[in-house]
Amino acid sequence: MTASAEPISSPRPTIGLLFYRSHLLSGNADFVDAIIRVAESRGANVLAVYT
Repeated sequence: MTASAEPISSPRPTIGLLFYRSHLLSGNADFVDAIIRVAESRGANVLAVYT
């Protein structure tokens, strides 16, 4: 996952993906990467945010 401060300006749809911070801290965020890869392969932008 990479952080970006650039605005998303694209004709592609943008999907918000919300997940728990504890998944990231415990190293259990592979599912987030997998969801992002699938969505991007289908032509979507993904904005992942943890709480």
